[in-house]
Amino acid sequence: MSDKIVILSDGRVSAVGTPSDLLERPPNPYVASFLAGMLVLNAVAHILSNGTTVVQTSAGQFQLSPGNNVTEGKNVWVYVKPGLTRLVRDKSSPNLLRGEVMGITREADFLEYHVAVEEQIIKVPHDVKSDWKPELKERVFVEAPPSAFTLA
Repeated sequence: MSDKIVILSDGRVSAVGTPSDLLERPPNPYVASFLAGMLVLNAVAHILSNGTTVVQTSAGQFQLSPGNNVTEGKNVWVYVKPGLTRLVRDKSSPNLLRGEVMGITREADFLEYHVAVEEQIIKVPHDVKSDWKPELKERVFVEAPPSAFTLA
């Protein structure tokens, strides 16, 4: 058994690392999407006067957790961790992604929505006991808290 894995892309080494390192801090968009199922967005970083980092993407503007080491106006990759997201009915929450339900996985105690966002699919967990269960092709909002975002 190995303690490191190698990710290949087009016959070339894309990444080498421990599974936990590659999942928590993907080194490139391919690894973020392929291994971790993350939504990958190209963005421009901005630093607000209070020190908060926000990123502007084609999917919208998002506030990030404190502590990002990024330069004002820099182009960055933003990875969205799907396990930290949730479906919401309206657009009153911050950090929302617009999407469309493309598939649903249901098991006894598990419900996962496959939502198309910016021509990618993000798998969003949803409470089985919720009285709201979006249908296929329904437009939804995916809320992503600041902790769901990773900059690269």
